[in-house]
Amino acid sequence: MKNMCRNRKIREARAIGILVLCILGPLNGLTAENGTGASLNLLICHQDQDRSKLQGGAARDLPEAYVAKLAESHIVMVRYLLPNLIRKIGWPEEGCEVVVIGTRVEVPAAHRSPRSPVKQQVDSGEMVLGAKIAAKAGLKKGDSARLRGHVFLVRDVYAERGTVDDNTVWLALSDAQELLGVKDRISLIQVLECNCAWADVETVKAEIKALLPDTQVVVFGE
Repeated sequence: MKNMCRNRKIREARAIGILVLCILGPLNGLTAENGTGASLNLLICHQDQDRSKLQGGAARDLPEAYVAKLAESHIVMVRYLLPNLIRKIGWPEEGCEVVVIGTRVEVPAAHRSPRSPVKQQVDSGEMVLGAKIAAKAGLKKGDSARLRGHVFLVRDVYAERGTVDDNTVWLALSDAQELLGVKDRISLIQVLECNCAWADVETVKAEIKALLPDTQVVVFGE
């Protein structure tokens, strides 16, 4: 039984590690320190979500309103909140399946600056493609692509990474919600650059769970 639990935790840690790379693919410059650094990163998803299966598409969603609720709270000082919507879907125009990740960046009130607003890394009407799916579809940067009847400009194509990234399509969160018919819903929230001591992590996790019902809160790699 102990070995089974340990193996499950290993699978979850690996899946989250791959998931973080996958989601952060188009979000250059927003990664934070971890491990022995001064800040750490948290992942928030539905309490019934199997974390080992997140990268293939979340089975349980959260209200997008949770992002603003956390951003306006004073539970913990964080620099970035990244809500994501993740689904594995068919791409009928190309006759294949892809992982779609809708994403945006939310900056908590304490870090907002009208002089330097955060730049969204995937704008509405754009998509970023992994290497394999771009090659299969014959698409390159600057092309127009049709996904389930919606037309997008290919903003970028990433070099092959040997991970699920290669078969991933990144969209603006609002576009992904419209495409998937899940208005105001997200799969998870990444909390980046959480400025709290490791000794306080369990307290912070408990406070977030109390603020956002039906969630689980984990440290990346936990």
